Amino acid sequence: MATIKHIKLIQARIICLLPKNIHPSKKSFEDLGFVFETVEDDDLYLATLPKGWKLDSSDYYWITLIDEQNRERGIYHYESDMRKFSGETNLLERFHIYFEPHRSSSPVKISVRDRSNGEILFKAGQCKGYHTLTFEDLVNHAESFLNERYPEWKNPFAYWD
Repeated sequence: MATIKHIKLIQARIICLLPKNIHPSKKSFEDLGFVFETVEDDDLYLATLPKGWKLDSSDYYWITLIDEQNRERGIYHYESDMRKFSGETNLLERFHIYFEPHRSSSPVKISVRDRSNGEILFKAGQCKGYHTLTFEDLVNHAESFLNERYPEWKNPFAYWD
């Protein structure tokens, strides 16, 4: 029979199914404290999150991995039907280029955001839509800002601590 100690231990363990298509690598997640168990599935791992981490499924498509300091550290999604499986798991960079809104029919604001606190660090500008020359110029401007101030900004392990 389970004791209160066992029940608390089980409740403290957050388990999820993560797609095996992992970026940058399975080892990078293990280095953060994820524990993977092999299940009889070609596409998914059974994973235990590091202590203090949790899941946020408020987005329609992606599920966010939130660390013990309440920061967005990773995302994953999967979908499947009888014929095929599609899914991926990604660690996130602390600093990233942010597009607002996400709809393609509205003017787009391009900025640099800090995932540790949600702060906008740099506003590159606004354009009429995605996939325009102005959009590409503004993204390049945001990348220049990041490259100058945070040269390792594309590394999902950089700048978190």
